[in-house]
Amino acid sequence: MVGLRNKSVANVTVFDLKVTGFSSVGLCSLATDRLTVQRARVGKNGQWGISQERRPDGDR
Repeated sequence: MVGLRNKSVANVTVFDLKVTGFSSVGLCSLATDRLTVQRARVGKNGQWGISQERRPDGDR
């Protein structure tokens, strides 16, 4: 899924995901509104396993 500069993707769910061994960020969420992450296993990544960039207008 891809959000646009002026339009976010709403109600995104990431479920049952393993994020390991990335040199930087494994999963980066940009332009999402109401991101949910469930049953994620994260470890041994350079920076973050999962990150979320906040919307410019804040969380709703």
